[in-house]
Amino acid sequence: MPQNLSSKWILTYDVADKKRLARLFRWLKTKGISIQNSVFLIHTSEVGMQKMVLALETKIHKKQDQIRVYRLPTMPWKMKLGVDKMDETYFPNGLTEI
Repeated sequence: MPQNLSSKWILTYDVADKKRLARLFRWLKTKGISIQNSVFLIHTSEVGMQKMVLALETKIHKKQDQIRVYRLPTMPWKMKLGVDKMDETYFPNGLTEI
């Protein structure tokens, strides 16, 4: 996949310190949509995600915190149970679930 094409990414985090957690959450809200506690959906290119990861490295304590990033496939299998926090405009072809 070309590095400049936009993809959907799932970013999860586990941050030990409450102040770092709050700062990280506020920063991530400017980059994507919070879809669940400690889980964000981010729409960016591979290059954009690489830049984001570099920035994230400065926002966490590497021995206490954890961040994981997963690129979603173009047509992922999806299922949702319960309340929907997502905005329909984030999904192509009328799909509303992750």
